[in-house]
Amino acid sequence: LGTQAWPACLAIVGSRNPTPAGAHTARHMAQALATSGLCVVSGLASGIDACAHLAALAEPGRSIAVLGTGIDQCYPAHHAQLARQLATEGLLLSEYPLGTHAAKHHFPCRNRIVAGLASSTLVIEAADAAPERALFHLYNLARERGGWLLLVAEALPAHWSIALPDLASRLRAAPAVAVAPPLVLSQLTVGLPVADSVPLTPAV
Repeated sequence: LGTQAWPACLAIVGSRNPTPAGAHTARHMAQALATSGLCVVSGLASGIDACAHLAALAEPGRSIAVLGTGIDQCYPAHHAQLARQLATEGLLLSEYPLGTHAAKHHFPCRNRIVAGLASSTLVIEAADAAPERALFHLYNLARERGGWLLLVAEALPAHWSIALPDLASRLRAAPAVAVAPPLVLSQLTVGLPVADSVPLTPAV
C-alpha cells in the first residue's frame, strides 16, 4: 500500500456460476462503484467475484482480492492473469504464509476479512446447498463490522424464495435490506438507511 490513500471499500460477492443477468449486475455495480471512487473488495473466486474485480479495474478503479491461499498461489488457477493484474493495479491480500494452498476451511476466514475491509457487503446470486445458512453467515460478518448486507433483489435465485421468509423474520430488526440494482449506489453513497430501501424480502 505504501503511502497511497485508499478509498472506502464495498464488498461484492456471490455465485461462482451466475446467470448472465447476475454477471451483468456484478459488472455494472463494480463499474459504478469504481467510477464513484470506491474500492471493490472480493475473493478472486470464479463468477461474481471475477466479474467485480475485472469491472472495477477496467474503469480504472481500485480493487482488493482477499485470498484463501498464500499470495504466491492462485486459486482458481485460471485466474492467474487476473491475479497478476490485481497485484500491479490493485491489491492481493492474504493472512496465509507463502506456499499455502487452497483448503476448504480457509474460505470462511477469507470472507471474514472481506467483510472486515468493507463498509457494506453486496450479495449477488449467492448459491449454496443451504442458502439461508450462507446468507446468515454473511450477515453476521457484516454485523460484526458494523456494516450492511445488501441483497440485489433482481438477481436473487429462485430457490431463495423459500429460504428468505424465515430468514427475514430472524433478521427483522437487522441491518439487511433487499434492493433493486438502481438503488444500491444511493444506499452506499448517501448513507444507510435511505427512504427507498425496503425490508429483507423474497424475490417476486
